[in-house]
Amino acid sequence: MTLYVPRMQYLVSTIRDRVNCLLRVAVALLLVAYPISSHATLYVIVVGRQQIAIASDSRLVTLNGSQIAAADGIQKVISLGNRIAFMTTGVGEISTRRVTITPDQVARECYSSMVKNGRRAGIGQLADAFGQTITERLDRLSAPAKAQIDSMVQQFGSQDNEVMESTFVGVNDNGQLLIETVNVYLFPPSSATEKAKFEWTRHETPGDRPNIILSGEVGVLRSAFENAASPIAQLSSFQTWWQAFRDGRPVNAAQTAEALVNLAIKYSPPDQARLGYPIFVYTVDAHNGLTKLRTVPKGKAAVLPH
Repeated sequence: MTLYVPRMQYLVSTIRDRVNCLLRVAVALLLVAYPISSHATLYVIVVGRQQIAIASDSRLVTLNGSQIAAADGIQKVISLGNRIAFMTTGVGEISTRRVTITPDQVARECYSSMVKNGRRAGIGQLADAFGQTITERLDRLSAPAKAQIDSMVQQFGSQDNEVMESTFVGVNDNGQLLIETVNVYLFPPSSATEKAKFEWTRHETPGDRPNIILSGEVGVLRSAFENAASPIAQLSSFQTWWQAFRDGRPVNAAQTAEALVNLAIKYSPPDQARLGYPIFVYTVDAHNGLTKLRTVPKGKAAVLPH
């Protein structure tokens, strides 16, 4: 579900094992029927010189039985304080008659608890608190609810039964830029006496070296890096930018993130209109913290810098 592109290395040799085009989905677990609503999501995170840029699409796709509705303009990156951004792909909401579990809300609760207790918001500690809290809440769900989540995960082709991937990007308590990714998995019971169980892992990416991270609906962009015959890979602008990036030449992080999201939307298959405009672009740096840089409508996106 996440693609890491370190500078100076070919992408083919640096793809993490769990690269996947998992939709960000909101699951409503009712007493009888289990309708699923979802919105595909693409995040492009670019680590530049003393700055991290984030760009995301903004389309919300709701599926209820055979009915499909779409709305654009949904901001999917949330702020925790003014120095940390949070975003998630995979399960976006689980609701039963007794409980609603939303990753965004859990992240806010964990951050608020840390600040309320007078602690600095260490991103690693925040990610640990989030992973522990959300898996504990998911584990309290009923067996039918867990079975429905498992069915949804299988339906959307998630690898390793990954339920969600949540990313914290920001200024750490020591003033350094840092990216922490929490992956949550559902492991079905191996016997009649066992219960399905949620587990989580955390992956840290320093924010002090040029890097590109793609999360969510990464298929079109992944193809651009892996397949020279893909439509994006054949663009002269992409070839020039990609060569500059591999050569270590400085590129504008925000412009790169914005342009890559735009290319992914533009070149997505017509029958997979799961990404949409406007594009939201953010930057994070030690001096200004998290800043919403711009909102980019269709046809107005930046080109790849080189």
